[in-house]
Amino acid sequence: SDSDSDSDSDSDSNSNSNSSSMKHIHPEANFTITSSAKCIIVIEKEGIYTRLSEDKFYHHYPCILITGKGYPDIATRALVYVLHRTLVDEHGCPLPIYGLADCNPFGVSVLSTYYRGGKR
Repeated sequence: SDSDSDSDSDSDSNSNSNSSSMKHIHPEANFTITSSAKCIIVIEKEGIYTRLSEDKFYHHYPCILITGKGYPDIATRALVYVLHRTLVDEHGCPLPIYGLADCNPFGVSVLSTYYRGGKR
């Protein structure tokens, strides 16, 4: 499905076996998510995401890059939520989420959608 391919292509992480964070997503899940990332970076613009991915920014600073290509769909918002609640840092705290967006009302609105959700 289209949302499945978006979720797969919209995130990158630097994972290895020495990961400091590992947790089951759901009691019935038969897999775990591991990452040595220090944060999650939500990026408004696909072009910025592409540039950071091509430059392998996550090798310079261990992070998870995610973009919703503008206003995020429900699957992308859910992915950010699950990663934030599942992955923990070396102190046992959830990974922080940082937003990278234009400094204009549209950029603030996009990041607000991740925080508060869309219109109901």
